Order: sequence, then structure tokens, then C-alpha cells
Amino acid sequence: MDNSFADITSQADELGKLIAAHPRTKRYASALEKMKADPKAQEIYARLVKLGKEIADIKEETKELSEEFIAENDRLRLELTESPIVTEFIESQKEYFEMMKDVQEKLRLLS
Repeated sequence: MDNSFADITSQADELGKLIAAHPRTKRYASALEKMKADPKAQEIYARLVKLGKEIADIKEETKELSEEFIAENDRLRLELTESPIVTEFIESQKEYFEMMKDVQEKLRLLS
């Protein structure tokens, strides 16, 4: 292995350690553990993801929202306000993914 490759892998290791130690990563990991330990939160999140896909499909097909769909959306919003675990998970996941996107963008610009 040549020195330049060793330097790159060493720097990549350092970047990995910095990412792992970052508060956003730690917050996301903590929120993920709480989600894994709470079946009700998992069920709410799964319904939220499903609803998001349905909304995307409806927008793509430019269909009207059904009364049933609107009612389910309202129920889910209420459950989200009552589930700090899911809310924390979504917020921390968004922040973590934004950070990783920024890191990837910086790496892409260097090449």
C-alpha cells in the first residue's frame, strides 16, 4: 500500500470518528434506540411513512384526497403530538441526514 492511499484511509478513519462523535450522530443514535424499544412508536412511524408514500402517489396522479385519507391523516397528526419518541426520531434523523448530505457534497466538490 502506497503512502498516499494510507494517508487517505487514515483521514477517512478520522472523518468517521468525527462523524460518530458529533452531537447530531449521538442524538440520532439515541432516538433510534428509543424507537427500537417502543413498538407503539414504531407503529406510528410506519403509518407515517405509509401515509407519506400515499400522499406522493396522490400528488403524482393528481387525485383528490378521500375523506378517509384526511381522517387518517388527522388521527396520525394527533398521535405524533402525543409521541415525543417519534417526533425526536424524525427531527434527529433529518438533522443527521442533512449533516451526511453536506459531508458527501463537500467530498463530491473535491473530486
